[in-house]
Amino acid sequence: MVLEHILARQAGVITRAQALACEISADTTLRRVRSGAWHELYPGVYLVGGHPLTDEARVRAASLWPEQRVPWSPAQPQRSGTACSIVHRRRSS
Repeated sequence: MVLEHILARQAGVITRAQALACEISADTTLRRVRSGAWHELYPGVYLVGGHPLTDEARVRAASLWPEQRVPWSPAQPQRSGTACSIVHRRRSS
Protein backbone atom coordinates (compact mmCIF):
# COMPACT_ATOMS: atom_id res chain seq x y z
CA MET A 1 0.00 0.00 0.00
CA VAL A 2 1.12 3.55 -0.65
CA LEU A 3 0.38 6.01 2.15
CA GLU A 4 -0.19 8.99 -0.14
CA HIS A 5 -2.79 7.10 -2.19
CA ILE A 6 -4.70 6.05 0.91
CA LEU A 7 -4.72 9.59 2.30
CA ALA A 8 -5.89 11.06 -1.00
CA ARG A 9 -8.66 8.48 -1.32
CA GLN A 10 -9.76 8.74 2.32
CA ALA A 11 -9.63 12.50 2.98
CA GLY A 12 -6.47 12.28 5.08
CA VAL A 13 -7.76 9.44 7.27
CA ILE A 14 -5.90 6.17 7.83
CA THR A 15 -6.48 3.13 10.03
CA ARG A 16 -3.92 1.34 12.17
CA ALA A 17 -4.13 -1.70 9.86
CA GLN A 18 -3.52 0.47 6.78
CA ALA A 19 -0.55 2.16 8.46
CA LEU A 20 0.93 -1.24 9.29
CA ALA A 21 0.42 -2.33 5.67
CA CYS A 22 2.39 0.79 4.67
CA GLU A 23 5.19 -0.41 6.97
CA ILE A 24 4.50 2.22 9.63
CA SER A 25 5.03 0.46 12.95
CA ALA A 26 2.65 0.65 15.89
CA ASP A 27 5.38 2.52 17.83
CA THR A 28 5.75 5.08 15.04
CA THR A 29 1.98 5.57 14.92
CA LEU A 30 1.90 6.11 18.69
CA ARG A 31 4.76 8.62 18.49
CA ARG A 32 2.95 10.54 15.74
CA VAL A 33 -0.23 10.70 17.82
CA ARG A 34 1.64 11.80 20.94
CA SER A 35 3.53 14.49 19.01
CA GLY A 36 0.31 15.82 17.49
CA ALA A 37 1.33 14.94 13.93
CA TRP A 38 -1.62 12.53 13.74
CA HIS A 39 -4.95 12.94 15.52
CA GLU A 40 -6.84 9.89 16.74
CA LEU A 41 -10.46 10.37 15.66
CA TYR A 42 -11.59 6.92 16.83
CA PRO A 43 -9.58 4.09 18.35
CA GLY A 44 -7.27 2.95 15.56
CA VAL A 45 -8.43 5.63 13.09
CA TYR A 46 -6.28 8.72 12.53
CA LEU A 47 -6.33 12.04 10.70
CA VAL A 48 -2.84 12.69 9.36
CA GLY A 49 -1.43 16.15 10.00
CA GLY A 50 -1.79 18.65 7.19
CA HIS A 51 -5.25 17.35 6.28
CA PRO A 52 -8.28 19.35 7.42
CA LEU A 53 -10.97 17.74 9.56
CA THR A 54 -13.73 18.09 6.97
CA ASP A 55 -17.18 16.50 6.97
CA GLU A 56 -15.82 13.99 4.48
CA ALA A 57 -12.94 13.08 6.83
CA ARG A 58 -15.38 12.67 9.73
CA VAL A 59 -17.63 10.38 7.69
CA ARG A 60 -14.66 8.41 6.40
CA ALA A 61 -13.31 7.94 9.93
CA ALA A 62 -16.69 6.81 11.22
CA SER A 63 -17.04 4.33 8.37
CA LEU A 64 -13.54 2.92 8.95
CA TRP A 65 -13.84 2.60 12.71
CA PRO A 66 -15.98 -0.57 12.75
CA GLU A 67 -13.32 -2.26 10.64
CA GLN A 68 -10.86 -1.61 13.48
CA ARG A 69 -13.17 -3.03 16.13
CA VAL A 70 -14.05 -6.23 14.26
CA PRO A 71 -11.64 -7.45 11.57
CA TRP A 72 -14.47 -9.09 9.65
CA SER A 73 -18.15 -9.28 10.27
CA PRO A 74 -21.01 -10.28 7.96
CA ALA A 75 -23.12 -7.56 9.58
CA GLN A 76 -21.04 -4.45 8.91
CA PRO A 77 -22.88 -1.18 9.60
CA GLN A 78 -24.77 0.12 6.60
CA ARG A 79 -24.04 3.58 5.22
CA SER A 80 -26.93 5.71 4.10
CA GLY A 81 -27.94 9.28 3.44
CA THR A 82 -25.20 11.91 3.52
CA ALA A 83 -22.55 9.46 4.68
CA CYS A 84 -23.28 7.18 1.75
CA SER A 85 -23.19 9.98 -0.79
CA ILE A 86 -19.88 11.32 0.54
CA VAL A 87 -18.20 7.91 0.53
CA HIS A 88 -19.49 6.93 -2.92
CA ARG A 89 -18.73 10.33 -4.47
CA ARG A 90 -15.15 10.05 -3.21
CA ARG A 91 -14.72 6.50 -4.51
CA SER A 92 -15.86 7.46 -7.99
CA SER A 93 -13.35 10.31 -8.32
